[in-house]
Amino acid sequence: MPDIITTQIFADNEKGITAAKMNNIIANSTIQTDFVANKPAGSALNPTDQILELTSGGTYARITGAQLSASVAGQLALANTSQSGMLHQTSGNIGDYCGGDNLFHVLNTFTSLTAATTLTSADTNKLLICSGGSWTLTLPAAANGLAHRLRNDMGITGTTGTITVTPPTGTIDGAASLKLLPQQECTILCDGTNWRSFGLKREVILGTNDITTTTANAVILLPVGYRYFEMELDQISVDTDSSFIVFQLSADGGSTWASAASNYNEGIIYDSSATAVSYQFAGYTYGYMAGQQTTAALNSNSGRSTLRMFPGSASAPATWGSKNQGYSQGNARQRVWYNEGYFNAGVGVKNALKYFASSGNITRAFLTVKGVV
Repeated sequence: MPDIITTQIFADNEKGITAAKMNNIIANSTIQTDFVANKPAGSALNPTDQILELTSGGTYARITGAQLSASVAGQLALANTSQSGMLHQTSGNIGDYCGGDNLFHVLNTFTSLTAATTLTSADTNKLLICSGGSWTLTLPAAANGLAHRLRNDMGITGTTGTITVTPPTGTIDGAASLKLLPQQECTILCDGTNWRSFGLKREVILGTNDITTTTANAVILLPVGYRYFEMELDQISVDTDSSFIVFQLSADGGSTWASAASNYNEGIIYDSSATAVSYQFAGYTYGYMAGQQTTAALNSNSGRSTLRMFPGSASAPATWGSKNQGYSQGNARQRVWYNEGYFNAGVGVKNALKYFASSGNITRAFLTVKGVV
């Protein structure tokens, strides 16, 4: 009977395959003859190698690795929470990651938000940059592992406001909501029930305000929500010798300024001569930010001031204290002042400050503003 593999008939005690039978094996083989003629020279795999597939009709077909992959991928389901399977097709972006949902998500991207927004789980790991005033950012439904990076990009100029971060259920840092003040940023994580913030700083540089040309006045905002502000004013010069640097406050973002007589009451300790110290207390139409200054030509930007201000509240007036210095050509020396003052026209929060020279203009000054929660 014929051999089941070669289809040849072998006689009893036949000890070899004759050339004729070998040729018949090759010629009559169902497998393509070039697979026999072009067999690999070595055992190492080659990316261009092909394999044989036994078709449903009992014949053989030559297929490539790519064809096999496509055929298998089309028949296997994607992996999910209830079954094993194939990995989802990649996005091709080096910064993406494959999540537990077997989908690819952007790991690092910036998204700007300017009005009330409700996040979804698809926003996880995004850096959300918030501006446009005060509004509410609602978090997605709690799920273990969700993470959002938030930044309030507002500061001491333009529009400012507080972003109220609110979960639909549960708490954030043990409270019903989180107030993200201007220039604050943090990462918030969910444990499946509640949220926690990480990296939220209580001291924040809110911004800077630099004067390098002749300027009548400069305005900065004092974002509501900060406990107090620290202002560092350096390299002060004016165009009129012995001018003070003074300030006025606003409760409406700078639309109007408190400037009535005795709105600003201050006690001041200062050097009244080269060998004496004096004290005075009085009411003014402005507060004192820095003592007498002079021109850059006379004493190259030597003035400086450190002012700490409590902006007031519904039950308390604004208060402030400063240590400042400056050169006065009229006094021919560097002078020092210590000021303590309060707003003498009622309680309430002040949210803007304007500073200027008591005479003439400011020609140079570098202001840094820090907020403390």
